[in-house]
Amino acid sequence: LIKPWIFAEAYDFRLSPDGKRVVFTAPPPAPTPVQGPRFDLWTMAPDGTAITQVTQSPLDEILPVWDLDGQGLRFTDYLDGTIRHLDLSNATISTLAREGDFEWAVTPRPGTGELAYARSLGGWAAIWLLKKIWKSRT
Repeated sequence: LIKPWIFAEAYDFRLSPDGKRVVFTAPPPAPTPVQGPRFDLWTMAPDGTAITQVTQSPLDEILPVWDLDGQGLRFTDYLDGTIRHLDLSNATISTLAREGDFEWAVTPRPGTGELAYARSLGGWAAIWLLKKIWKSRT
């Protein structure tokens, strides 16, 4: 799917709920030496065309998961372990959870508006349920 001359590495492929787009994590094609590689979120058609960078920030966005309606993405910020949400209609990133050492494996619960996710804290890991967005980042 990914042309090797565009991305040296790409991870975390997830098909959208409607099957029309794929989200994945990859560094920009030409990271600067000062900045070094960092991971952003990208989308593309399942045939590898229409590649679009959907985040471009100093964060390391990893482990993307589609909203059930396909209108947004939930992901982990690798730099601080925060779970964030990207609204694809307006490119707004919101903070959803930041309470442990690291949070990952975000899974929406259909019909509830809730998210289940894993959180590590002090060497222990547990499954948590998030019922609402509690903080936004501008």
